[in-house]
Amino acid sequence: MPFKPGKSGNPKGKAAGTPTRVNKSVRAAFEEAFNILQDDKDAALGPWARANPEAFYKLAAKLIPSKIEMEGALNLRVVTGVPPTEDADELA
Repeated sequence: MPFKPGKSGNPKGKAAGTPTRVNKSVRAAFEEAFNILQDDKDAALGPWARANPEAFYKLAAKLIPSKIEMEGALNLRVVTGVPPTEDADELA
């Protein structure tokens, strides 16, 4: 049964945040390139990040999920690789 003009099979549309096929394929391509570059010590992300910290943090911030939904108990440990400072106790 064909849809009437202007009507779709899913009136609510795609759920917000649902990746498209293009988004999935682009992420997969970037992940593959990232992994290849990490194996090349001259092209690794670390040296570039140290030389371009502002650009690195802008990209890194885009990779952090902006919304996480869950139910139940959670034990969370965040490892940043940044050594703790003397002020760390004040923040806890």
